[in-house]
Amino acid sequence: MRVRTPVLIAGAAGVAAAVAVGLAWAAGALHSADWGRAGGSPRDGGVFTSAASMSFARTDHTAVLLDDGRVLVQGGGPDDDSSYLSAEFFDPRAGAWAKAPSLLESRRDHRTVRVEGGRVLATGGIGRRGIMFGTDLYDPATGEVQPGPGMRAPRGLHTATRLRDGRVLIVGGLNGAGPVPFVDVYDADAGRFLAAADLNGARAWHTATLLSDGRVLVAAGSGFGTIRDSTELYDPAGDSWVVTGGLLQPRFVHTATLLPDGKVLVVGGQDSGGALATVEVYDPASGRWARAAPLSGPRTQHTATLLPDGRVLVAGGFENAGALRTAEIYDWRTGGWQRTSDMARARGRHTATLLPDGSVLIAGGSDTTGRRWAGAEVFYPGGPPTPQGRAGTP
Repeated sequence: MRVRTPVLIAGAAGVAAAVAVGLAWAAGALHSADWGRAGGSPRDGGVFTSAASMSFARTDHTAVLLDDGRVLVQGGGPDDDSSYLSAEFFDPRAGAWAKAPSLLESRRDHRTVRVEGGRVLATGGIGRRGIMFGTDLYDPATGEVQPGPGMRAPRGLHTATRLRDGRVLIVGGLNGAGPVPFVDVYDADAGRFLAAADLNGARAWHTATLLSDGRVLVAAGSGFGTIRDSTELYDPAGDSWVVTGGLLQPRFVHTATLLPDGKVLVVGGQDSGGALATVEVYDPASGRWARAAPLSGPRTQHTATLLPDGRVLVAGGFENAGALRTAEIYDWRTGGWQRTSDMARARGRHTATLLPDGSVLIAGGSDTTGRRWAGAEVFYPGGPPTPQGRAGTP
């Protein structure tokens, strides 16, 4: 079964003309976009430097930081019809990639999360036999991948959020019939998934954010023929959902990041008109959303990474004319944005992983033409690293 990640349909004027919600995604040619030169000196926010490349070009993969500081990249694919079994380790100390134990089933558009004991749980996704309900468990202690328990229903493009008590909340996603409202909870002690209360509305391409009080905020996404502005809060103690304040603008394929003050930053994404530059902040105390300073330009299918100082790095993605190499940093204290140096390559559908030293690993993704990248870059918030491996002063 072919399920495509949403892309922007560019017309002669370079504006998105249509976004199909559900299983069938119309795909058109994206025109080249170059928002500045690669690399260069940092403007205000930091600098990207080239890193070693992965063994395989991939997109729609996952990346998880392990307890030993390495990054585990799993799955993804070279195009919208294929998926990988392969996995790779990135060692930031050596600056090199190495082969990791393969998944037991190839998958892309899956979700991974660290569970008890430092193991990594890979859930669902799209594989050779279609949308999947199976899971794989990688154990760093043994270096082996074992089959995990099955979820209640097959799904991809869902969310997987580790709760305070160590359980994992699996929300929504897409199956063979469209977006689903199903919610499962993985209990490592029981070694199985348990059914949880369903969402009030089916959705995929949404976000799920663990709040400071242990609840989970699920925001926006696509439903049956709609792009949602609705949000819901999950209470693990009562296994219950409550509808909270709606976003000011419907969106999907956006990002959501918990800020140091307990609020949630939602950035970009797209609606039926194309990529968005709008930004909103959710306040759990009031249950309401407020507009924040917009991005310098629209972007969707980007990444957002919380830096150690509480700022948020937003990198890459697509605007209505094509892939982006630009990046911006949101400062929650001032409510403003700062530009960084540009990435070496324009890319979206990549991963961004915070490393132990506060830098960020950018890996894989695709460009305007759909070409997949094996290349990687590292973002240094304080400027380029010195020969001793420490960030210098710009």
